[in-house]
Amino acid sequence: MRCGDIMDERHAGHGELPNGRNQMNCNCIRRFSKICRVSVLLIGASTAASTAIAQVEATNFCKAGNAKLKAGDVDGAIADYTEAIRIKPDYTYAYFDRGNAKRAQRNWDEAATDYTKAIQFGPDFAPAYLYRGVSRWEEKDLDGASADFNKVIEIQATNALAYRYIGALKHQSGDLAGALAAFDESIKYNPNDAAAYHGRGDVKKDMQDFDGALADLKKAIELAPKYGSAYAERGEVENDKSDWGEAVIDDTKAIQFGSGDPTIYYNRAIAEAENGDADAAMNDYNKAIQMAPDFAQAYNNRGILKKNKGDLDGALADYNKAIEIDPTLAEPYATRGNIEKNRGDLDHALADFNTSIRLDPNSDPAYNGRGSVERSKGDFKAAIADYSKAIEINPEHEDYYFNRGNAEKDNKDFDDAIDDFSKAIQLNAQDAESFKCRGDAKDLKGDLNGALADYNQACSLDPQNNDFNAALAKAKAQLNK
Repeated sequence: MRCGDIMDERHAGHGELPNGRNQMNCNCIRRFSKICRVSVLLIGASTAASTAIAQVEATNFCKAGNAKLKAGDVDGAIADYTEAIRIKPDYTYAYFDRGNAKRAQRNWDEAATDYTKAIQFGPDFAPAYLYRGVSRWEEKDLDGASADFNKVIEIQATNALAYRYIGALKHQSGDLAGALAAFDESIKYNPNDAAAYHGRGDVKKDMQDFDGALADLKKAIELAPKYGSAYAERGEVENDKSDWGEAVIDDTKAIQFGSGDPTIYYNRAIAEAENGDADAAMNDYNKAIQMAPDFAQAYNNRGILKKNKGDLDGALADYNKAIEIDPTLAEPYATRGNIEKNRGDLDHALADFNTSIRLDPNSDPAYNGRGSVERSKGDFKAAIADYSKAIEINPEHEDYYFNRGNAEKDNKDFDDAIDDFSKAIQLNAQDAESFKCRGDAKDLKGDLNGALADYNQACSLDPQNNDFNAALAKAKAQLNK
């Protein structure tokens, strides 16, 4: 609608105005419109200036918060980030930074809330998804964490850190193949990330690829020579490989570089005990228990050391404590059962071995212990069955063949007994007792020459053993009749 049209409508019914008057009014309207347009421009410029000022002020508060967070003043940092948000309520980075501060406080729920606000105002801001995933993981929301980590990959296909977190999450859920693939991707995009090598080494350890695990953990330590957790992990692999001396060295490094985890002392104690240093092992079990008074397995293992030192009462106290802390732990029942058996308390020993087997049907020491009780009770067939189960679970343990051989000998199954003693000797050719017992079985079978040969071998391995020498003298006398 033109300006003249407006005038015609406004003055309808009042007569025609002179043309000059119409032109004057039209000019006024034009000037008024121009004023309005200028005002709008000025208002817009003022708003833009205010927004820019708010941005600067909010940014300054975030910078101050970052400095405080770095200095350890988390509460002060949160206060600054909150002020930045008050000034600029749609400031993505302020929410993100405050989420980081709350994550530092282990306030996972509020951290996730702030990351969600950061995502609301910055839907393609990958770091917010990444650390919301971490917070959700800590809150046991594994599905939410997985969704966030995968969203990061969707936004940034080469984000090595996201792949590392995906690998760790899959490892935790038991998906070893998926974890391995994710760590491979993480290392591909960042080949200098020590934590990624550590994570992949841990996965390989669980896949029984000990050499591959050691290679990855070596690389992690090369990249981060003071990486305590990597030394600790490598110590565990060396324990798995029975490389006790190297395990002690790596566990010591882990402790040196600040790994305050009581399991490091526990693992080092295992290696020290296997390496023949019982006193050092005892000290480390004591330290682990001091750091974690509810460490049931440490009490059990310390009890074994006490038993080996002849402190049966101390050992029994440790086994009882382990069971008190964790009644579902199978091993202390078996170790306690051994003391009860040695003290002649066969019924309680049998009950403990039964409990151990119920809690862990693959506990070969428990089957072996129960077999010993059954043999002591004269139930040789039951004993043979339990020793056989122990051998099925762990076919490389010489004692199980030796024990089954004795039960078979008691049951007059001499051929089977000779076979089992022979297997024990095959596994440990320095075991004089196995030669002596095989000689007994041959003697009972009527093979006196075979018995004599075994007694001779037993005496050569242990010349001062009176029982061996007596058996040898008796066999010689019988042959000379």
